[in-house]
Amino acid sequence: DPTLNYGLVVDCGSSGSRIFVYFWPRHNGNPHDLLDIKQMRDRNSQPVVKKIKPGISAMADTPEHASDYLRPLLSFAAAHVPVKKHKETPLYILCTAGMRLL
Repeated sequence: DPTLNYGLVVDCGSSGSRIFVYFWPRHNGNPHDLLDIKQMRDRNSQPVVKKIKPGISAMADTPEHASDYLRPLLSFAAAHVPVKKHKETPLYILCTAGMRLL
């Protein structure tokens, strides 16, 4: 649906990383109304999420390879977001313990 907006969240943990795909309709302009953000679901009503292992902490010795590490997650999400929306889709990468090791 071209009227929807999309957003991606990567949770980089110490044992693995996951990407979640969200969507929401345009805001109605009322400053008192919140966005109606929902997690995308596939045709089987399962959440659109992909997990990879090991965690980002595995990049501690080669942090320059972090983009290669994230590539499978981003490719997965790109397949679920319309191509015309890629440039405007926000990407949030959240890291906790795994990032501290980097």
